[in-house]
Amino acid sequence: MMVTTLTRLAGETNAYLRELREGRYTAAYAHLCAARRNETSLAAFEAEQRRRLATEGAIVKFDVYDSNVHGNGRATTEYT
Repeated sequence: MMVTTLTRLAGETNAYLRELREGRYTAAYAHLCAARRNETSLAAFEAEQRRRLATEGAIVKFDVYDSNVHGNGRATTEYT
């Protein structure tokens, strides 16, 4: 159980990035926290992702291996 607790955030981030990479923006949007979904509509999120794809290119490879949520509500993520 401890390993699941420690790796869940990294796993969720990997799932989110997989959805973005595959162009499944509705599924990626569902991975966002409630606060982020409340401030950004699905339509705005999809438009932003399409803009980023056109200007920054596609996500090709990633591996999020560690995520930590700090007491102040901020998080850090380590990835390659």
